[in-house]
Amino acid sequence: MMDMIRKPEVIHEFMDGVTPMYIELARLYQEVGADILTFHDGGASTDCISPKNYREFVFDSTKKWISSVKSSILNICGQSEDIIDAMVETGATAIAIDERTSIIKTREVIDRIKPGVPILGNIPSQTLLFQGPVEKIEAAVKMVIEAGIDIVSPGCDFWIKTPIEHIRALVDATIKYGVIQTK
Repeated sequence: MMDMIRKPEVIHEFMDGVTPMYIELARLYQEVGADILTFHDGGASTDCISPKNYREFVFDSTKKWISSVKSSILNICGQSEDIIDAMVETGATAIAIDERTSIIKTREVIDRIKPGVPILGNIPSQTLLFQGPVEKIEAAVKMVIEAGIDIVSPGCDFWIKTPIEHIRALVDATIKYGVIQTK
C-alpha cells in the first residue's frame, strides 16, 4: 500500500508481471469446463485503497483478466460504492457487492453505464450467515431481494464453518422470496 505512493513503478511492474499468470489460470479453468469465473479481489475495495489507486493500479489488470474469459463475476469485498463505475467498465458479466455497498446505488450506477448487468450479494458472511440466527437470515434475504439484488449470495466469502442450517435458510428464503427467471 505504501509503495503505491512511494514507488508506484514497483506496483505497476508487479501487476504487469502477475496479470499473464491470472489470464493463463483463467484459460485453464475454462478449458476444463468452467462456465463462469469469479474474480475475487479482496484488496481492491475502498476500505483498502482509494478509487484513484484502484483505477491506476488495479483496473487495467482486472479488465485484461475479465476480457480473457467468456463469463465473469467481479467480486470486491468491502466498501466499493465509489468504484462501481470502474467495476462495470471492466466488462464483467456480473458485479458482486459486499453488505457495506448499497444495492440501490449500485443499480443506479450500473444502469447509467451498462443497464442489465446483474448484481450479486450482499448478505453479511460473518455477522449473519455464520452467526445466524435463521430468522435474521431469512429477513436479510427478503430485504436484499426487495432492494433489487439479482442473485442472492454472501457479500464476501462463505466462512468454512458456516452452519449448514444457515446455508439452508439462505437457499430456502431465496426460493420463498425470489423470482425465478426463465428464458
